[in-house]
Amino acid sequence: MSAKLLIIPFIGAFIGWITNKLAIKFIFWPLKPIKIPLINFEFQGVIPKRRKEIASTVGLIVERELLSAEDFINYLNSSETKKKIVDGAVLELNRTVLNRMPKYVPFKKYFEELIESRLSNELPKIIDSISKNISEDLKSSFVLSKTVEDKLNSLDLLYLENLTYEIASRELNHIEVMGAVLGFLIGLIQVAFAVFL
Repeated sequence: MSAKLLIIPFIGAFIGWITNKLAIKFIFWPLKPIKIPLINFEFQGVIPKRRKEIASTVGLIVERELLSAEDFINYLNSSETKKKIVDGAVLELNRTVLNRMPKYVPFKKYFEELIESRLSNELPKIIDSISKNISEDLKSSFVLSKTVEDKLNSLDLLYLENLTYEIASRELNHIEVMGAVLGFLIGLIQVAFAVFL
């Protein structure tokens, strides 16, 4: 078997690796359309070319599958959230009002207990009323899918590319390596055909 035949799998590995590396790069590049004159063909990265459509689809999927206005409303109306608000209000009132009262004020401890008791009883009703209004406002005017879509469309494409690589760098590197492995295997098959046929 000649040395030239042994080189074929390594050339195949290189071609597989570089092809996948370029394919990954072409997800974003070129950012702006490049026109090829004679054949009237326009070439642009997949994400820049279909950015609005992709952003719209991602927004709809996020709202439908991951997080909706109903999720916000449920969180806002949960007993744990209301308790946190009441506890925070009592703490803040003590810190900003009662702790600033001079110590010699008569019945200070009584006022503290009275205010805490009244807040604990009355504030949940106030929170219910406020959260009902906020819930109705969220249902009528907050469209999460549109918010996500607008946010994605406003991101700089280079930043979006870097973000994508940050999130999926291991997976993208794996794709490059798999291209090299497949190219090597195809090279071996070619060598086998050349030797046995």
